Amino acid sequence: MKKLTVVWLVLVLLILLGGGVATWTWRQAAQRAADRAAWLGPDQLAPSRGRPSSLAPGSAQSLSAEERRARADKIRRDYDEMTTKFSADYAAAGAAFPGGLSAYLRQLALLQFEKHKDLAALLTPRELEDLELRDTVSGQTVQTLLGDTTATEEQRRAVFRIQKDFEDRFALTFDLTPFALLTRETGRQAAQRQIRAALGDAVFGAWLRGEGPDYAAFATFAQQSGLGPTVPLDLWQAKSDFLLARLQLKARNDLAPSQVAEAERALINQTVARVTGLLGPAAVAGPGRDVLNWLPLPPRS
Repeated sequence: MKKLTVVWLVLVLLILLGGGVATWTWRQAAQRAADRAAWLGPDQLAPSRGRPSSLAPGSAQSLSAEERRARADKIRRDYDEMTTKFSADYAAAGAAFPGGLSAYLRQLALLQFEKHKDLAALLTPRELEDLELRDTVSGQTVQTLLGDTTATEEQRRAVFRIQKDFEDRFALTFDLTPFALLTRETGRQAAQRQIRAALGDAVFGAWLRGEGPDYAAFATFAQQSGLGPTVPLDLWQAKSDFLLARLQLKARNDLAPSQVAEAERALINQTVARVTGLLGPAAVAGPGRDVLNWLPLPPRS
């Protein structure tokens, strides 16, 4: 029970540091702590938010699958109620909400982390993954983007694990400083490389629909222009490399503003040369500009 108390004190402290909450949070946190002890027992609580590789003998593993599902449904309903109430408080407070939007999002993420811990202490790893494939943002993203593709079940699960790991790492990051943005983008691109390796290029294009309309525009332009089948992914890679290099420049504090501007001009010129090699000079000077809106190009002459 001592560990349980410490977990919730830390959670509430983090929430308060994030900007403060209404009195209901204290009551709900205390009630959730009591409920957890009643459902699982103090020795069955997960010590961290990581997925346990196995459950201790005599713990939740001794429950039937039906009992575990019933208790998992109860946990989910309780967290849904907390989230709904908290969101209503935020909507009611509006601009007066302590800490603003960042504090609100941070506290929602903390609730999701705690829900994951409760469920991880109750369910087997496979049961937990099945549930989170349905319930989490990561899981819903996988189902939406890969649902109409030839990706296998195991490929979808692999992508889910990669995407969820990325979102878990950055869900509590609301820092918009250049270094923080660079760190996030570096992590995002690393996750995308892993997902590409897991899916293969033929399916990875469908996954990139989640990044916005650019990849679809790349594919349409390449097809209409009679370009090779690898061009859309090559353009996507050029864009990714450009964005990351630009963030790296903005995060440097050892260069004068004039040096940063000069380096950025050089980066733009290098990227223009790269995409010109992919699309051809005529396309870059004319119709290809419509798919290069992420790249600062000189005005048409």
